[in-house]
Amino acid sequence: MTVQAIAWSPSGAVRIVDQRALPDARIERDLETAEAVADAIRTLQVRGAPL
Repeated sequence: MTVQAIAWSPSGAVRIVDQRALPDARIERDLETAEAVADAIRTLQVRGAPL
């Protein structure tokens, strides 16, 4: 099974799977600014290393 943790949303935003919710839920978030991406990294919403 392959899970894509990061992708482009139809609107052009970066779409991530919020790692903090796993394994209980799969929550996708659209990040539309560099600040939102930086915040997602700081708050551990995305992994900093490859799977």
